[in-house]
Amino acid sequence: MLRLLFTSRYGIFLLYAMFVNLLVGFFLFYVLSALGSFGLIVGGFALIIYVVFPLWTAIVRLRRRTQGSLRIQGRSIVVRGLDWIPIFPTAIEWKSSRVIVLAGRGVKHEITFQTDQDLTQAVTRIRTNFPQIQETLSPTYKQD
Repeated sequence: MLRLLFTSRYGIFLLYAMFVNLLVGFFLFYVLSALGSFGLIVGGFALIIYVVFPLWTAIVRLRRRTQGSLRIQGRSIVVRGLDWIPIFPTAIEWKSSRVIVLAGRGVKHEITFQTDQDLTQAVTRIRTNFPQIQETLSPTYKQD
């Protein structure tokens, strides 16, 4: 199971995306307002939907857990969930004996394994391919 965690880089990306959506929404509002009061109402709804829906989608994506897989590919790890995201790993944070957070430049994924053995095999492969990776225990580490 995979879950994308909120990072500052993802937050900056959301701000840029929201700015562009806001500009396009205001443009639609301006164009539709030329149609009178009906255009103002439709333009207002278009502005609200055009700005709020992408933000809502991004927030839901952060909270959702999905089935996924890991694949070591060259100098990166490809996390396959809803999409293919390459991570250039810098750290592994152990949250429990079945859950780790794999962190790269600007991206963090919480990864839950079905068994302790699956987690151990994955971390061993990651350590072998990325010897510079740092490992830490989460302050809330739980023993299963």
